[in-house]
Amino acid sequence: MVKIWKANGEIHSIESNISDTRLIGCFNLIESIPFPQSTRKSDQDQYEKSLSKNKKHQTTTKEHYDQIESMTPIQKILLEQEQEQEQDQQKQIEIQSGEQTTQLSIDFQIRKIELLFKRALLDLSDYTEDFLRIYFQSIFVSTKIKTFDIEFNAYLEDLKIIDEQFETNEKKKLNILSFSNKSKLFEINCLLTSTANPLFSSSPYNSIENNIDLKLNKILLNIHLDALSSIIGFKNNIFKKLNNKSNSSQVKQTSSSSSTTKSNSSSSSFKIDFRLEGISLLIGNSSSQILYIELEDFNGYLSKTNTHILSHLVLNDLRIYDAFNKSIYPFIISKQNKSNKLLSFDLSLFNYSNNLIKSSKIKCSFLKGQLEKLNIIFLYKHLDLILSIINSFQTKQNTLKQEDVPSNESSFLPSILEKYEQHSIEFHIDFILNAPQILIPVNSYSNQAILIDLGKLLMHSESNQQYRVTYENLSINRIILNNENKSLNLLECSPFQTLINRDFNSDNKEIYIKIFWDRIEFNLSKYDYAFINKIFQENFQEKIFHKIPQIQITEQQDQDNEQYDSPSKLPMKKQSTSNEIPLNIRLDFQMKQIDLTLYLDEIDLNNSQLSRNENNKFIYLTIQLIEAQFKQSTNINYQGKIQIQHLFVDDLRQNNQNKNFARLINKGFNVDQNAPLLIATLQNKSSNRT
Repeated sequence: MVKIWKANGEIHSIESNISDTRLIGCFNLIESIPFPQSTRKSDQDQYEKSLSKNKKHQTTTKEHYDQIESMTPIQKILLEQEQEQEQDQQKQIEIQSGEQTTQLSIDFQIRKIELLFKRALLDLSDYTEDFLRIYFQSIFVSTKIKTFDIEFNAYLEDLKIIDEQFETNEKKKLNILSFSNKSKLFEINCLLTSTANPLFSSSPYNSIENNIDLKLNKILLNIHLDALSSIIGFKNNIFKKLNNKSNSSQVKQTSSSSSTTKSNSSSSSFKIDFRLEGISLLIGNSSSQILYIELEDFNGYLSKTNTHILSHLVLNDLRIYDAFNKSIYPFIISKQNKSNKLLSFDLSLFNYSNNLIKSSKIKCSFLKGQLEKLNIIFLYKHLDLILSIINSFQTKQNTLKQEDVPSNESSFLPSILEKYEQHSIEFHIDFILNAPQILIPVNSYSNQAILIDLGKLLMHSESNQQYRVTYENLSINRIILNNENKSLNLLECSPFQTLINRDFNSDNKEIYIKIFWDRIEFNLSKYDYAFINKIFQENFQEKIFHKIPQIQITEQQDQDNEQYDSPSKLPMKKQSTSNEIPLNIRLDFQMKQIDLTLYLDEIDLNNSQLSRNENNKFIYLTIQLIEAQFKQSTNINYQGKIQIQHLFVDDLRQNNQNKNFARLINKGFNVDQNAPLLIATLQNKSSNRT
């Protein structure tokens, strides 16, 4: 029988008080410890050492017998066979009963962890003050090792981060992170198994070795700007003092371990299910709140095997509110259709280089999903605030360029993209992207604005070789927000179609893109231009009236980058062979007409009859039949051509000798009217350019 081990442990409370001075001292002490370095002895030294031992030591009769037994361990072999038979019998019993023997069971719990960080009043002194307090409430871990499985379960009931430097209006310490739900804050459940499991292909494994389930309940993060500045300054102060020694130690460790590490290209299958109930971010300071950001119900899964990658993502909603109670634009970002999910996304990628894919019934890679339309109120002061918070977490450091970092490990996704280019791989797209509707007011207190509707983008695969992309409903309007919400059109365009054909089966690999666009129409006056210019002068110059604390950013040294300076350590670029078939890309673009009409009149948005006076037209410009062709192959040969068929400019003022219009720009009378007005070509063959 298999021995069963069971262990239970519990720690009631852990409390720790540590200052930045003591923390830096601990790090310096650890880094000062000389760690032993492993050295390899040569085979010749080991052989000479063994010979010297044999000369000094004379074997006895018992040792001769033990050596013979070690060469032919009959008793050991018989004992191992008996143990294997017992284990096989036990496994057969478990398979028939559907239950596995628990070989090891461990339960461990920590009821409370309290960490109090203190800050030195003077640089590296023992005079400190309470700075940050972190509570971990009830950490539980359970592990079971069975015949084929490993079960791991853990949860955290609550986590609180309290800033001891600041207080709320109720004279309470500032709670930076809180959790109000009665259930557990975070849970993780893992089921790990082996391919040797007889039930590997059935539920709950479903041919997946590592099944991981993550769940995070809704949390509230209070981003207090003054507290954020204090925390980042505390962190930067520690990093600044540890920077020199940590960089030097990293260089040594990297140089010593780089020669011994080996990349492990093999990977086991896994599936990660996750669910985030929601995150709420409250941005403000001691006097008032500024923004409230809420993300609701983000869930999905990611699965990877040797044959395919599957991904499924769903986001229910994303909302951003202006927390100022007198704001006329309280909803900065909101979903237009409340009944639908904001984002649904499904991706399937098959590894066509794996021979197992041939036996699979479903081997079609696809991308499908939908993004709902968002209503966005664009005020530059909000964007400036968010960018300032993001920049406060960044540090100035010189990082390696992407192409200078050596990497020999194979990646799954790039290999699929390479196969996609080399072979005709079946990939289907069915995605609807409802682009947002953006309202740009003159300023925070104005009800006049520019409304930009970015329309809708539809992507669909008609076959394995052809894809269709349609873009529609793009418009720009000048509006006034009142009970009637009157608007005046500035731009309107017809839908345009994009067809993508790919052909990798023939000797010449080719991607052909064709774009059709019927018409774009602009209607502008000098007052519209002045209105747009006013938006740039007021909206884009408006700043948040809450002062954001300035955070001193540390500059990290880049001594560890010296190890990559040697050319021998840089990765060699893959050289293209002469047998590779070049990929040809062809692009055809056609637009039938672009119209621009300029008006002289000033539109009163407060007037009940909101429309332009057709008698006040000034200039009419039209460009007809714009065509462009471009072709390029991977051997850097390309050629392009663009032509414009007609260009007309008319003066539409009615005081030109009783005529409806006077043509200002047109083709000459002695020129063929069917000939293109403009032709431009671009060509490159090897080193010759024209």
